[in-house]
Amino acid sequence: MKDLFKPIAVVVVFQLLLAFTTNSYSQEVQLERQVAAPLPKVALLGAEPYTRGGKKYHRIVLTVTNHDKYSPKMFETGAIPALPPNPCINPKARVTAAVYSETGEAMTKCMYFPTPNSLKSFSFLVEQGKPIPKFVYLVLTDIKTGGAYRSNLISPWTGMGK
Repeated sequence: MKDLFKPIAVVVVFQLLLAFTTNSYSQEVQLERQVAAPLPKVALLGAEPYTRGGKKYHRIVLTVTNHDKYSPKMFETGAIPALPPNPCINPKARVTAAVYSETGEAMTKCMYFPTPNSLKSFSFLVEQGKPIPKFVYLVLTDIKTGGAYRSNLISPWTGMGK
């Protein structure tokens, strides 16, 4: 009978050790629930030539047409220690985004949006001479909850959706 309880005791001890070694930082993040939010609807605003560091680019300007449907609560950072590390320039931003080509290639990896209104206009660059993808999409990520919201596909050439 003693041999029957040994595996159970090992599992219980392992779970206790795991619980005590997990830091409070990750526990706070795990307790957050994903915010109910609509999927972003992306539209093309236009394109323009752009030069940075001597290189020439096409600057593709997009908008999230349903930005007004997002609750400002989704963008609140709350206590800064509760946010996991953010690879973006602004470490206080809760909602970050990336633009991808239809094939999954990252066009831009790190944009941050401090408010729903900041979704009204954003852009990504494609170096002149390099191919512009036929379609792109946006992924908004709530770094506090881990929720990800993928947009529709939009053509940076014509603005037509797919």
